[in-house]
Amino acid sequence: MKKINVLFIAVGIAIAGFMTSCSKDSTDTSFSNPTIAVNLDGTAVTGTVSKLPGTALSFDIKFGMGDQSDKLTNVLITSSISGKSFDVLDSTLNSGIFNGGASSLTYTYRTNVGNSTEKLIISITDKKDRTTTDTITITPLVVVPQGEFIITPAILMGDQNNATVGSFYSIDLGKILTISGAKSQSSYVDFVYYYGNTNKATLSSPANADAKTVFGSATSGIGTWSVKNSTNYKSVTSDQYGTTSTVDFDTTIGTIGTDNQITSLDNTKFVAFKTAGGKSGIIKVVEINTTSKAGYLSILIKMKK
Repeated sequence: MKKINVLFIAVGIAIAGFMTSCSKDSTDTSFSNPTIAVNLDGTAVTGTVSKLPGTALSFDIKFGMGDQSDKLTNVLITSSISGKSFDVLDSTLNSGIFNGGASSLTYTYRTNVGNSTEKLIISITDKKDRTTTDTITITPLVVVPQGEFIITPAILMGDQNNATVGSFYSIDLGKILTISGAKSQSSYVDFVYYYGNTNKATLSSPANADAKTVFGSATSGIGTWSVKNSTNYKSVTSDQYGTTSTVDFDTTIGTIGTDNQITSLDNTKFVAFKTAGGKSGIIKVVEINTTSKAGYLSILIKMKK
């Protein structure tokens, strides 16, 4: 009888060990975290991307769970420039276009290299609250000093029909913005470019009535922005652009007036400006292209250091 009891005890211990092992497997949380893979023009990138200011960039950001069957629950992409941050994407993945959840997702982020470094902070969370974070740093290659002044590399602004190049420019951020990006960062937008039947090539500002009409989308148009800055403009001569005297420069800026739009620009024009935030300088028009659906304005900006 004792032998039988010993046998039962041994079997019981074996079964308990087996069940304990199964229990551990079913609650094991040592799975790998979700993944982030960033591609720029088809090439994998990590760390820092350095390009000339004004360069258009298109990042394909792929979020995934690898071989796991878990679902992603949240994506957060934040851009930080000169201490100013804004959300590029903050989405709960089981609603809207992510209805039902997903185990992978690709998001395209388009931006232009500005005159200041941009940090793109990317994070993904799955349904078990595991989070992965990655940072891409976008740095401008050059800013050209000219004595007491700085002249930016060429800035390319698309007109209202250009589907790839944004029509809005921020001095503080040093970058071109699309209309959706401009709405979310409206307090930083200084220049608006459009090409009109009457006004032709025009540099305007968010506060201008013509600009509001041209960019009149009910969802992202200027009329829906929380802030509509007024930048004032004045036509000047090439001598005023080329001056090396800060006294002459300040005198030119000081007589700008209150016109928040300048029309009929061409490749011979020089324009003084002063933003709502007090930034000022002189613009040199480099090129105007009126190609249908791909028109643009190329400019240089000269400002004091």
